Amino acid sequence: MEQSEQRNWKGQALKYAGQLMQLIFVQLPKVPLMDVKDMSLLEKWSFFLKYFEDEGKQSIIKEVIKQEEEIAMADKIIKYMSQEWINQLNEEFEQLSINDNIRMENARIKWAREEALQKGRELGRLEEQRNMIETLSQTMSVGQIAKALEKSTEEIHHILKDCQ
Repeated sequence: MEQSEQRNWKGQALKYAGQLMQLIFVQLPKVPLMDVKDMSLLEKWSFFLKYFEDEGKQSIIKEVIKQEEEIAMADKIIKYMSQEWINQLNEEFEQLSINDNIRMENARIKWAREEALQKGRELGRLEEQRNMIETLSQTMSVGQIAKALEKSTEEIHHILKDCQ
């Protein structure tokens, strides 16, 4: 005997607290297209179960529902279950969308923080460089400063100009 695990539509294992469950599989026969009044109850159920979503067979399904109260109840249950399932999916997709937006916003914030830190470090280095060049300019020529810092004289002039 083969054992299997029942799962819900989310893939989560169903728990039955050790209860035994009997499953009966019915293969739907090929129901011939006939007048509903000529169908047996089994043929009506088979036709309903096989074609309840088939747009082309809805007029026959409606006739079957009119004739059989139990099938009408099954139709209501299936429609309710389908709508409940759709609502649940919509809620989950909405939550996924919200979570994606939060992750994207957090990534933007992290990027902006890292950019700000990098700019701060660069500004700090520029400020240090300006202070050092300004100090050196009191005792050295621009050419000597450029040679010592391995920069062009234009860069040194530009830095000194920004300091003033």
